Amino acid sequence: MNERFRRNLSVFVVIIFFVITNVSMVNSGDIQQKSSENEDNNSFSNGYIDLNVWDVWNLTNNISNGIQIPIDVRTDSEWYEERIDTPFPEDPRHYCLDNLKDEEGLQQFMSMFEGQEVIMYCRIGGRSSTAAQILINNNFNGTVYNMMGGILGWKNAGLPTKKHNDPPLKPMITGKKNWMIKTPCVYHVNASDPNDDAVRYGWDWNGDDIVDEWTGYYKCGIEINVTHIWNFTGEYTVKAIVEDRVGDQSVFSSPLNVTIEPTDTFPPLIKISKPQKCLYINNRRIIPFFTAVIIGPIDIKLTGSDEESGLDKICLYIDNELKLNNSNESCNYTWNDEGFGRHTIKAVAHDQEGNTATDTLKIWKIL
Repeated sequence: MNERFRRNLSVFVVIIFFVITNVSMVNSGDIQQKSSENEDNNSFSNGYIDLNVWDVWNLTNNISNGIQIPIDVRTDSEWYEERIDTPFPEDPRHYCLDNLKDEEGLQQFMSMFEGQEVIMYCRIGGRSSTAAQILINNNFNGTVYNMMGGILGWKNAGLPTKKHNDPPLKPMITGKKNWMIKTPCVYHVNASDPNDDAVRYGWDWNGDDIVDEWTGYYKCGIEINVTHIWNFTGEYTVKAIVEDRVGDQSVFSSPLNVTIEPTDTFPPLIKISKPQKCLYINNRRIIPFFTAVIIGPIDIKLTGSDEESGLDKICLYIDNELKLNNSNESCNYTWNDEGFGRHTIKAVAHDQEGNTATDTLKIWKIL
C-alpha cells in the first residue's frame, strides 16, 4: 500500500512540475514577444530605424542586402581624428550635422543620397538621431537608420576604426599620345592609398593644374578608364590628381603630352563656274575669248564640295572685298557695278576641319 502510494505520488509530482514549467515558458515567450514588439515599435516611432553597432557591421559587410552608407555627422576634426572602418562601397562618408541644419546643405544631402539607405552615426548617438529626424521631417526619399551608441559603442564592441589620414600616392596615367579631333580618347589611371580608402580622380585636360572633371569614387588600386573628347586641334598636357574619402589629395601625376590632329587634312574643292574665259554681254555668253570680258551685269556662280569633313562655307571676293559668305555648296552673286577696268574674282572654300581651297579669275569689266 505504501509502495503504491509512493509511486502515485511521484507521478503526480512529475505532472505538476511539467505543467508549471510549460506555463512559465509560455509566459516567458509572451513577455519576450511583447518586448520584441515594443523594441520594433520604438525603432520606428520617430520614422527612422535604430540599429545597434553589430547590426550596422553586418549590414555594411554584405552588399547582397543592398548598399547601406554610414554617414558621420560629427565635426570635421572628429571625423579626421577617427571614424568607423567598413569596406567599400559601404565605407563611411562625412556630412556634418550643422550642414544638415542649413537649408542649402540639407538639399544638397537630399540630392546626393536620394533613394539610398543611409546610416547616421556620431560619438554616442545623440547628434545622429537629430540628423536622422531632420531627414525624416523633410521627407528624405530613402531609408534612414540611426546607429545607437555611436563610434564609442562601436569601439567598445571591438569593431575596427581608422585614425587620422595619409594622402593618396601620386597617380600614374597612361594612354595614346596622338588622337584625332572629336574622337573619344581613352586614358587609364591607377593610384594607391596608404589607408586603403576609396578614391576619386580629378582630370586636368589642359595642363593648368586646375581639375576640369572629377570621376566618381572607386576602390583604390584598381585601374579605371576615362574618356575625353577634344573639339579643337592642338597640343595638350594631361594630368590627374587623386582625392580620398577623407578629403586629402595627392600631388598631380606626371604630365602626358597629347597631340590632337584633324581627321581631315584634305582641302575642299572650289570652282568659279561662271564667268569663264569668254565674252559676256548683259550676262549672256557670246564667244570664247583669251580672257574674261564682261559688258554689263554678270551672275557669278560658285560651286564647292568636301567629301571628308563636309563643306563649312564659301566666300566670294572681288578685288579682295568680301561680297558673299554662303554655307551652300553652290551659290550665285549678281555683280552689276558699272565701271571700266581689270578686276580679280576670288572664291575661297572652307571645310569643317579648317582646310581651305581657292579659285581665282582675272576679268575685264566694261559698263
